[in-house]
Amino acid sequence: MTHPFLPTLPLRQQRYYTLNHEFSLLSDEELQRQLEGAESSSGWGVNQTLTVAGQTVFVKRIPLTAREQTHSFDTGNLYQLPMYYHYGVGSAGFGAYRELITHLRTSNWVLQNQTAAFPLLFHYRIRPASATWRKVAPESRERHLKYWNQNVAIEKYLSERDQAPFEIQLFLEHIPYSWLDWFSRYPARNLNQLLHKADAALRFLNQQGILHLDAHLANLLTDGENVFISDFGLALDQRFKLAPDEQAFWQTHASYDRAQLVSNLNHLLLSHCDALPEDEQTALYQALAILPETERPTRLKRLLKTVSSPTDTQIPELPGELKQLLLKYHTSLLAFSDFFAALCKSDAKDIPWPACAFSAFN
Repeated sequence: MTHPFLPTLPLRQQRYYTLNHEFSLLSDEELQRQLEGAESSSGWGVNQTLTVAGQTVFVKRIPLTAREQTHSFDTGNLYQLPMYYHYGVGSAGFGAYRELITHLRTSNWVLQNQTAAFPLLFHYRIRPASATWRKVAPESRERHLKYWNQNVAIEKYLSERDQAPFEIQLFLEHIPYSWLDWFSRYPARNLNQLLHKADAALRFLNQQGILHLDAHLANLLTDGENVFISDFGLALDQRFKLAPDEQAFWQTHASYDRAQLVSNLNHLLLSHCDALPEDEQTALYQALAILPETERPTRLKRLLKTVSSPTDTQIPELPGELKQLLLKYHTSLLAFSDFFAALCKSDAKDIPWPACAFSAFN
């Protein structure tokens, strides 16, 4: 089966200039009509696809609060959000302008031939909000705030975000698959190659002074051959206007991106086991004393143990490439799982990042 590989970098750059010009010819009203006619999906923003000059374009629309618009292009922590809100366990991010500015910077690297590992940003606009944002329902608000330590800054930010009077519209290069989609369709195909390329891309990003902080399977994109890093809602750039607490967070989390990248192997292992034929899955889970109510970290520990022990019950049909990587990163996978499990359970969110456990990723 053939896959829609992206063209070479020179052709991608040529497409950028073509589409950049096409967007510049569209009035706000013309572009708005196209957006209104496109299907959308919601997360912390609204995602759509458009066809412009015969090319598919990915559109991300991000709420822009009144406070952010008043402080236009300010990269400071305008809401004084706590440092634990940098973790991608339900965070809405640290502001729309940080995300836009990071996309501008990564896109420029691609245009300057420094890297090919980021989607090109063809165009952006700042417009009065017309998208419908995902709001935290009143009945869920209390649980959400309890999860985030009843933090008043987070409550204020989410409240103003719900009522955002503006939006930033990002018009980005369309990449056919997220890793979540790719590995659901083609389990473990090109896994080692894609992991190596993603590691190189994140290493490059970190060397430029940026932590991504959200490198999970849905934010890693691929055409099956190449890797692209996207979604910069949590990005932390040393060139932002950082307060001392954010500067310190950057330094202590220098290993975070590449450790999180490897932790995606945990998800692939669990997904493989969940997709086994019912009889094989039942036999495996019974042998490992995994019950429906067994928590994810415990389930993962038992599965990783059986992967690393040739005498234990073996996981049926586990792809060899995935097994080799699970063995290689066994200790890191357990440490990352333990950290995230403790973080999610803690209302105070005061779990320190175990940097020493991931020193190899610095």
